[in-house]
Amino acid sequence: MKSLIEQKDSRKLALLDYLAVTQKTSVDACSAYLNISEKVLLLELMQLQNFIETWADQLNITIENDTISFSKNPTFEMENVYVALRKNSTFYLLLNESFQSKEATLNDFAEAYYCSYNYVYRAKERVAQYIAEYNFQFDSKTLALKGNKQALRFFFYNFYWEVLKGKDWPFGKELRIELEDKLKGMEADITLTPIEKEKFLYWMAICYLQVKKQQTVDQNSLYQIVAEQDPQFVKVKEQLASLYETTEIDDEVKTEEVYFLYFGLLLVQEKNILSTISSADKKILAETKPLIQMKMKLAKENNLKFK
Repeated sequence: MKSLIEQKDSRKLALLDYLAVTQKTSVDACSAYLNISEKVLLLELMQLQNFIETWADQLNITIENDTISFSKNPTFEMENVYVALRKNSTFYLLLNESFQSKEATLNDFAEAYYCSYNYVYRAKERVAQYIAEYNFQFDSKTLALKGNKQALRFFFYNFYWEVLKGKDWPFGKELRIELEDKLKGMEADITLTPIEKEKFLYWMAICYLQVKKQQTVDQNSLYQIVAEQDPQFVKVKEQLASLYETTEIDDEVKTEEVYFLYFGLLLVQEKNILSTISSADKKILAETKPLIQMKMKLAKENNLKFK
């Protein structure tokens, strides 16, 4: 995926990364590296200093006699700050609102984040250019995205993982507890590394929340073919189905959702999901729109995986 961060937010990330590597540098060298004026650099540094006050006991940036110094606790993970900066970007806030709220309007967003309607409108236009690559578009009256339903789920999975890297959970504490309980019921039958577990929790949350909004996936024989030819599926099928036991969807739709949910699990596990299916079915897979739109190509060893 292309960068989800606007230039002004990207500059702060680049500045922080540069300081973390150099630890001590001059104003001249830093402004030259970022290709900005000293005046803009000093403004960025001041804003960055204010931003990292949350971690004042872990890291510090000082400016003295034209020298910029960076220090941090050796055990502190800088990714926590990078995630916070990415979450603070307008792109993230808009797309997160688009996913989380079915009916949010530009006025709702402007009021929630204390900004003008025109600012939100311009930001929406920039995001619209970005998502056009995936054949998505905003609803004319709200921030909801329109497009292929399967592709939207792949997109939001990649979006949340690229921004948060598993360091934050954007889907609510109660849902997290519920999904962890569901996953715990499957752990005797599937093996997941800690990172795979976190990725699958993201995937479960995205699928569940879309179903809850009645944004169910279209029927596609691919997901059934892949699931039913994998011996692991029978062991976890009922547990996966239990995720949708309180949603208002009919049994046929629920079955399709379970197949699609499991398809995501295989992608997270990076399993060789094509090895046992026919050439004709592989052609179906290669031509599946969501995978084409998300540029998820067949790997050399016939693997499919989330990036």
